[in-house]
Amino acid sequence: TMNDNSLLFLVGHSYGVSQAIKLLNDMDENKVSRVGGAVFIAGALKNGPSPSNNLTKDCHWIFRYLPMFALQKMQQSLSEGFFHAAVHPSNAEKLRETSLEISNQNEMQICKAFYRQQNYATSEEAQCLTTRAIVIHGRDDLIFHRELGEHLHKSLKNSSFHVIPETSHQVFQEEPAKVAFLLYQFICQN
Repeated sequence: TMNDNSLLFLVGHSYGVSQAIKLLNDMDENKVSRVGGAVFIAGALKNGPSPSNNLTKDCHWIFRYLPMFALQKMQQSLSEGFFHAAVHPSNAEKLRETSLEISNQNEMQICKAFYRQQNYATSEEAQCLTTRAIVIHGRDDLIFHRELGEHLHKSLKNSSFHVIPETSHQVFQEEPAKVAFLLYQFICQN
């Protein structure tokens, strides 16, 4: 149980960053005062600067139009494609087997529903936050390029930005000790 003086920290990765931003904006002032900080890992905003940012469009066409049996047949190749974009080559060997095993267990109907319902936060929504934040991004993220992480950081009023070399979108799996150290420093600043 928590006492009334305990601080909460919101953590979001990838699309979870948008969910955390929207949650913080929906909280009343009393609840926001209990939040010690927001941790945003490998996130992006809807109106980011990169040409790779397709967050303003509806979901990827395969999740909108392909029938479930086709997605199920494609699952292993989709998992492979995501793995290659989300994990830096220097970390691929140590993460490959476990990552692909977990990804291939995802139910494709859940994936389809998830991608069809995404509604990313905008820079205007991020600018409304008063909560301090830390933005952590993999230097070679191929899902949300580093420019999108920089845009997220610049859209926040009170944030620090950290890029971890030789990592990609799964930065917390690729370099867990470095991410943990940054989080420890961030939490101890209170």
